[in-house]
Amino acid sequence: MLTRATIGERTIKHGLMLGQTYGADSTSSISGTVTHTVTVSGGEKLTITDTGAIEPAATTIGVVIDAGGTAINHGSIFGGSGSGYDANYNGYNNAGIGVALNGGTLVNAGTIAGGAGANSGGGGAGDGSGGNGSYGVDIIGGMLGNSGTIAGGSAGVPTGYGSGGSGGTGVILSGGGTVLNTGDIAGAKGESALYGAEVDSSSHGGSGGYGVIVNGGRLENSGTIAGGSGGTGAEYGAGGSGGIGVVLIGGMLQNTGSIAGGDAGSGYSDGSYGFGVLVSGGTLVNAGTISGGGGGDAVVFDKTAATLVVDPGAVFNGVVQAYLGGNDALDLARGAHAGTLSGLGSAFVDFATVTVEQGADWVLTGASATLPGSVLEVAGVLTVDAGAGDSDQFGSVVKDSGRLVAGSGTVTLAGAVGGDGVLAADGGATLTLAGAGSAFTGALTGGGTIDIAADTKLSKGASLSANKVIVTAALSLGNATSLTNGAGHELAIDAASGKTLAVRGATGDVLTNDGSLVANGPGMASLAVTLVNNRCVVAQAGTLTFLEVVANNGTITAAGGVISFAAAVADTGVLGIGAAGTLSLLDGAAAGQDAMFLGSGGVLELSHANAFLGTIIDFGAGDRIDLAGIEATSYGFADGVLTVKEDGTKVASLHFSGHYTQPDFVLGTDGHGGTTVTFG
Repeated sequence: MLTRATIGERTIKHGLMLGQTYGADSTSSISGTVTHTVTVSGGEKLTITDTGAIEPAATTIGVVIDAGGTAINHGSIFGGSGSGYDANYNGYNNAGIGVALNGGTLVNAGTIAGGAGANSGGGGAGDGSGGNGSYGVDIIGGMLGNSGTIAGGSAGVPTGYGSGGSGGTGVILSGGGTVLNTGDIAGAKGESALYGAEVDSSSHGGSGGYGVIVNGGRLENSGTIAGGSGGTGAEYGAGGSGGIGVVLIGGMLQNTGSIAGGDAGSGYSDGSYGFGVLVSGGTLVNAGTISGGGGGDAVVFDKTAATLVVDPGAVFNGVVQAYLGGNDALDLARGAHAGTLSGLGSAFVDFATVTVEQGADWVLTGASATLPGSVLEVAGVLTVDAGAGDSDQFGSVVKDSGRLVAGSGTVTLAGAVGGDGVLAADGGATLTLAGAGSAFTGALTGGGTIDIAADTKLSKGASLSANKVIVTAALSLGNATSLTNGAGHELAIDAASGKTLAVRGATGDVLTNDGSLVANGPGMASLAVTLVNNRCVVAQAGTLTFLEVVANNGTITAAGGVISFAAAVADTGVLGIGAAGTLSLLDGAAAGQDAMFLGSGGVLELSHANAFLGTIIDFGAGDRIDLAGIEATSYGFADGVLTVKEDGTKVASLHFSGHYTQPDFVLGTDGHGGTTVTFG
């Protein structure tokens, strides 16, 4: 036994102090080759120099680190190879672990590998398969820092017509712990089946080992982790499956490096490619690159709910597949720059919740969609670029406290929308609210079009500043809501044929129009809310009915449809009547309102003629004024006023602007108990 001892430090040159307890605060080093298991107990520190190696006997562990112990490796540590085979000549799965970390600390800058799988027995029919390689490091608590190389044990080799063994896993956190990897961790390659003159179809390639298995605990990777490739099958045998890069079973995986699944082995039928990451609970954070082996899936979730956090700049080579019907969450995180996610719904599939973090800025490109009943929560900025002429549909319930933007094409929100954020459509784009029961207190804005296509409530705090807002379903305002359609913007109410569309408000609610309010549809639209019009209201078709007070300081025009006012029109403005339009005043209008005929063939209906105090302008041939409920028996015109009497009682005094004489007015019955006034 060659040793060098000093106070508090021991050097092992040839492994002759193996398994010995050195005592508290003991520090030892290995610079030669050790051929037995080394145990590092609590309070001990072992350094393996770059010339040191631990190569234990078959089936044994290379190094055991107990709680409180520390091992620093600059050399090499191997688990003992598997040994022996069963009665069917199959190699035993008894290879030794490279390092068993039982609550201590392992720092690796060298090489660690699990023991190789046992080779099968040879000779004659029924030749067996190779054994499986072992773990490079097995962690039951404690911390592993790796800047070197850790690999699973190589697979055992078959003889005759046997199948190849499976490669070992690089690292397993079987009982929690922490791994900080800046180096390389890899599962071993599966062994190939052997070929012969008569090839048994059951002779297949072994599976590749997993890179890392996280069963609780935490893995932070800024290096490289890879699953092993599958072995080649025999002529009629299957290829081995590629190993998974990381299996996450609870706990946390944070990746800023590279994780990849192993390639499939070829055979009569090829093996399956290894996933980059398989998630069963826990949280996966990716700011690096995750790739499926051979073009396979990058990340796959099983039925245990888990969360994927994607940082801007993260790369996924392959589909990210959440568990259909599960509760997996996709979290788009904030970063130093905006992130881009391509193919939500096609490349990122079946997430129950998609969240854009506060402060995050993300753009969705390609075909994007979410599941019906899922949740889309936007606390940051999310821009959906469907593409010009294309459309994306989101089935989610939307919770918007940030900014959700249709950047291009048509973006449809099929679920109910809530929140106090911003819903926007950029120029040329359309954002459609198609989820019944939406209740929103934020802003509808942008240079494009927002289509309210399902029953929606806009409550106190909501605002309209979109270039165009189309209402094709019931719209209601919450209590004490003051909603303004801004200058230069259009609010279009499109009632379908045979349908009635209502915009409702509660007591105290006010809709202010500083832009354009247009009724386009052939159906019936009603506004049961106080309207303050400072710009332009037009009915192009159908019927537009105002059921509450209207204060008109702009123009309200029945261009090609019918406009009806249930209450007297207040303030000072213009009530326009187009060539094919009808303007119906059920309770008159203030003196400041001018009723202006804009083309031949317009109709002004006055249900209470004496309550109309305004002035009639440009009345001419083809135009008609209907005095409802008045059976005129005489009339006269003087000083611009047409006076109508019924049985000697004055029932109407209509003020006209222009040069008229009494013969210009022709009175007749309207056939409904009223009187028509036409131009003679």
